[in-house]
Amino acid sequence: LGWMLSALLRKEINMLRNVLIGLACAVALSAAPARAHFIWLDLQPADGGKSQARLYFSEEPEPGEPDLIGKAAKVKVWLRKADGTLAEVKLIPAAEAEAALVADCADAAAASLEGNWDYGVYSHGPKGMLLNYYAKGLGAEWTKNPTLARAEKLKLDVVPTLADKKLAVQVLYEGK
Repeated sequence: LGWMLSALLRKEINMLRNVLIGLACAVALSAAPARAHFIWLDLQPADGGKSQARLYFSEEPEPGEPDLIGKAAKVKVWLRKADGTLAEVKLIPAAEAEAALVADCADAAAASLEGNWDYGVYSHGPKGMLLNYYAKGLGAEWTKNPTLARAEKLKLDVVPTLADKKLAVQVLYEGK
């Protein structure tokens, strides 16, 4: 009976050790930061009742590394107004030494700034991958016109809805 208890105890200790090793690995892996750049679109108020469209190519929705913003000059960006009209937005480098592309827009508080970028094949490791970026920035008044939330021109779209002060999102690819 003693040897059976000893064997069971060893088995339990080994299982506990494996669980602890697994947890330690999970903690170690989660502590390593993931590095990926995305395009971010923003509509900010500007002087004279206008808005400014801003594009960042960064890990965060803020200006990133100045030497990378030039790559994002190929992003196709348009402004969609509440009535559904589309206008292409021509972005230029920010005047100050900020890693952003900018454009002045007429009042865009009730608008959606949308863009896509077919980056091409990015080689990392033995295999490459095709990168396509999709971004959307909603004006401050998008909740007054919920049709602005759905960007039908984007293949990949994250559609927000606000109800009872709770935000929900629906992720659509090719409209589904």
